[in-house]
Amino acid sequence: MMPDAIRRQEQMLAANRGQNWRDSRLHVPPTVIIESVSPGHEQHDRRLKRSWYAEAGAPNYWLLNAYEQSLECFVLKAREYHLDQSGRGNEEVSPGQFPGLLIPLAQVWD
Repeated sequence: MMPDAIRRQEQMLAANRGQNWRDSRLHVPPTVIIESVSPGHEQHDRRLKRSWYAEAGAPNYWLLNAYEQSLECFVLKAREYHLDQSGRGNEEVSPGQFPGLLIPLAQVWD
C-alpha cells in the first residue's frame, strides 16, 4: 500500500513527464547525490527521489539513514541504480566510484 503523499507526488511526476529535467536550473547532473532519509518519508526518499535522480542521470546516489545508522551507495547502470557498497554502525564504506575514499561511519554518527 502506497502512502497518499507518495502517490500524489508520483502523479505530479507523471503529469510533468513531458518536461525535460534539462529545462530546469540544473543543466548537468551532479556526480553524486547524498539523500538523508527523513522520518516518515523513507519510501519517498528511497523510491520516488531515487527514480528522479536516475532519470536526471546522476551517476551516484547515496542513501544516508542516521536513524538506522546506515549508508548505501548506488551506481547508475542502464538507467537503474544498483548497490555498490553499504555499511552500518561503525563499519567503513569505500564507494567503488571514488577510489581512495574511505568513510568511517562512526565519525558520521558522532
